Amino acid sequence: MRVVCAGGDPGGSRCVLAVAALLAELGDEVQVMNHGFLGKESTHFPIHLVAEDAFTTEGVDCFLYGSSSMDTYALQLSEQALAQGIPTVHICDNWSSYSKRITLGNRMLAPDVYCCMDQQALQDAVQEGVPPDSLVVTGQPALARDLEEASTKRHDPLLRQRYARSGHPVFVFVSEPYRKVMGADTARPDHCGFTEYEVLLAFADALRHICPEAFVYVLPHPKHDKGEMEQLWEAVRGNLHGEVVHPPSPRDLLPAACGFVGMGSILLYEAWVLGYPVLFLQPGCRIQGMRRFAQLEHGCYASDTQLISQQLALWHQYCVVGVGSPRPEYAIHRQSTRRIAEIIHSLHTKR
Repeated sequence: MRVVCAGGDPGGSRCVLAVAALLAELGDEVQVMNHGFLGKESTHFPIHLVAEDAFTTEGVDCFLYGSSSMDTYALQLSEQALAQGIPTVHICDNWSSYSKRITLGNRMLAPDVYCCMDQQALQDAVQEGVPPDSLVVTGQPALARDLEEASTKRHDPLLRQRYARSGHPVFVFVSEPYRKVMGADTARPDHCGFTEYEVLLAFADALRHICPEAFVYVLPHPKHDKGEMEQLWEAVRGNLHGEVVHPPSPRDLLPAACGFVGMGSILLYEAWVLGYPVLFLQPGCRIQGMRRFAQLEHGCYASDTQLISQQLALWHQYCVVGVGSPRPEYAIHRQSTRRIAEIIHSLHTKR
């Protein structure tokens, strides 16, 4: 069968690429539209690239796409596929903007299959008006690849030796560029309510009272300016031990880490799935979708500044107990790539 794939931003494109690679391995003819992140990354796989202005529905058996709330290229192509009765499969790589991702102008372009990360995502999508009969919990294919890497590295003795600090429990702060993306004025109504600057300061202030012997690795986001997090860490660390770190992969820190903390990074969710204690700090959060981390079992969460010390103390207790076993979501995500490939094949069989 012939499957045409499209995407724009990194999150959705990485999911599509994982499925596209498996389909090609299974012998399907896979074409990728040369647009955005997906087009750039597809050069590493035996997949046929098609110029972004050369899309055609002729001979296509399925259209697979990853969405973006900003880049509507893939969604525009899905409209053409739907008009021709071609089965469409959409992969949602996160927990937000479920209906916006498939809405072009004032038209909701519901795919035949809307792939959700988990049951909570499915329920939230229904509440936003996405047709329930299109929704399927599949897990997240890009996360599947990351979890495979993580499961290999988490017990690596050489990595543990590299990043462990004798006599100091190691915690990882996963930063995100909220200030760059949303601005420094957290009082704006359209702002999420916090940035990494306030959160890292609050974390450091609370940690030095609860676990002064801690060693903190601050993990910058690729969008942070060079030296930005080093400067911020030095300004807030006080007498805490730690450093800004740039490992080849963020998962290299897993063997040495007792726990993870941050705001809303997918890396934090990944650590939670693997059984690590995770603390989500979102003081003053105004975006309801971001609060979904408050629902994670044994995850620690604070959207109220007054509760940060309390939640950090609880998180520290979990860290003392130690890293647990992978959660049930682990199996769902690990199987997601093959699950979506099976769905695509089943759609072709039904035609």
